[in-house]
Amino acid sequence: MPEHRSLSFASLDDALNEVELLASGETRTTGSFSFGQILRHLALTLDMVTGHVAGPKLPWFIRFAGPLIKKSILSKPIKPGFKLPKAAQSFFWPADDGDLPAALNHFRSSLARYRSQNELPRHPIFGRMTREEHDLLQRGHMAMHLGFVHPVK
Repeated sequence: MPEHRSLSFASLDDALNEVELLASGETRTTGSFSFGQILRHLALTLDMVTGHVAGPKLPWFIRFAGPLIKKSILSKPIKPGFKLPKAAQSFFWPADDGDLPAALNHFRSSLARYRSQNELPRHPIFGRMTREEHDLLQRGHMAMHLGFVHPVK
């Protein structure tokens, strides 16, 4: 597995602070994606869970299994390596390198929308979730992906 920083965010503010800190300096990434692609991925995820954009239709077995494994997923750090179905992969990880300033603005606006929305729609994989569960999932997802972005000292 590529080099990965172990991150954990106690709040969405902590995650945003990490993004802003990384964006304020030079970075390098390990793994398959650039910092811009990672930010765009995180923004698209927030866009989907708020209902701002419709994500790809997921296979029935993922929608069936999601609610059954939700507690297990939320109880430990998210590990890299999960392979998305092809349609979801192309939606969440567009092929271009990702313009960092545009991706950063997209991430900021998506996070602001997510935070301002009192009620979130049913999660496309995990079904009904409390706000606390949504936040826990988003913080873990951000920590896992941002762990592949390393500040250059």
